[in-house]
Amino acid sequence: MLVVSLPITSQPMVAKFARTGSVAPVAGIFLGFIFIFWFVPYIFKRGEIPRQTIPILVFTLWAVIVTLAAFFRENPPYKDIRLISSVLKGLVTLFIGVTFYLVTSSYIRNISILKLTLRMVNWGGLVIILWSFCQVAVNLILGNYPPWMDAIQSFFSTGVLVLGRATGLALEPSWLAHQLNMLYLPYWLAAATCRFSAHSFKLWKFHFEDVLLVFGASTLMISFSRVGMLAFLLMAAFIFIRLNIKIIKKVEVRIFRKSSSPSKSVFILFQLGFVISLVILYSVVIYAIALTFIRFDPRMAGLFQFVQGESDPVLHYANSLKFGERLVYWLAAWKIFSDFPWLGVGLGIAGYYFPTSIVAYGWSLVEVKKLFFHSANLLNIKSLWFRLLAETGIIGFSIFISWLFVILISSIKMVLEKDKFIKVIGLTGILILIGFCIEGFSIDSFAMPYLWFSAGIVTAGSMIYDTERFNANIR
Repeated sequence: MLVVSLPITSQPMVAKFARTGSVAPVAGIFLGFIFIFWFVPYIFKRGEIPRQTIPILVFTLWAVIVTLAAFFRENPPYKDIRLISSVLKGLVTLFIGVTFYLVTSSYIRNISILKLTLRMVNWGGLVIILWSFCQVAVNLILGNYPPWMDAIQSFFSTGVLVLGRATGLALEPSWLAHQLNMLYLPYWLAAATCRFSAHSFKLWKFHFEDVLLVFGASTLMISFSRVGMLAFLLMAAFIFIRLNIKIIKKVEVRIFRKSSSPSKSVFILFQLGFVISLVILYSVVIYAIALTFIRFDPRMAGLFQFVQGESDPVLHYANSLKFGERLVYWLAAWKIFSDFPWLGVGLGIAGYYFPTSIVAYGWSLVEVKKLFFHSANLLNIKSLWFRLLAETGIIGFSIFISWLFVILISSIKMVLEKDKFIKVIGLTGILILIGFCIEGFSIDSFAMPYLWFSAGIVTAGSMIYDTERFNANIR
């Protein structure tokens, strides 16, 4: 139930209970049951926790320390928002995310449970695809959404349906793209590449994951999330580069190494020409995608219109792409980080420093002024990378990066194995980390479960692989 309910990011009843209007995943309810009735007894019975969890546990401890230390510092006030409430929200969201990771990585202890988990991921992903295509199809036919669709969406999400863009069961289109890139698409892409399926049936010559990959990527496109598309393109580029390297090696073996006539210089020229051709091909594909976005997304109309004569030309360019507000928030977070480089200001506290950190150009943006003068909420940094720097300092940022590095090393070890299933899990982990490099600039909440859950699957796969290899060596 936890896995199947992951597509629902902001269920109203859960949001009301959690006293939040944004991140309120239904999966958190099932996580709570598993944590209380399984994980806690498991820990008391001295159950084994994967070694990969050590860096994130250290990060959690560090985040708690620097956040508590903030109470010994004079922090600027922000309207009538109490500091303690912001701190509790920041710590609770981190604990929720880390709990997703700990429970997932510890609960999945054998291959059968792992495969069952992946099958549930597929069925949950299918629901996302069907509902997203239904939204876009009805919108294209009717030009609006009928009341029954709004009613269904309002039951599953505190957000509303967006005209011309797929939202899925998430709060907004960018959250739909985030969940696809941080869980579903990396696994489907890895499974399609390695020709693996967690299901026993096929659809003609295709695995279920192959079909889900095609329609999942299409769902990402109709969400019109620019950050989401860039993240997926990087993942796809990694797969294509791996395939290109294999092609070059096969050509080398079949043509050059079996023949004594071609010289080394000829082979080098062949490699160079092949690489140049690929660069040209990828450039054409990227340009075609950019033109498609310009055609269907009004926000991208000024993509190729950079004006150097303007004051703050980068911010002006970002604003022309309807991206200026986010860049302003990132610069504000960077200013906070520069003022508190080692410890940061503590979780949930960065918003209090925004009024003195916003660059001058930011005050000309409508959204910034609206949030400052007409909203009772703290401003968000809108990027997990900048939030880590601003709220936990360079030390906390480094510890978090070390955890991602541990996940990367575990993934690479699995990719190098011959077992197809283990290879798929490892490749999934690498793709998730590639996607997160970009998605980390779009989402700033620790409570979004997708990175944590995916990292838990990769960690569990690594632990299962290490256990089976250890048992094989004993035998």
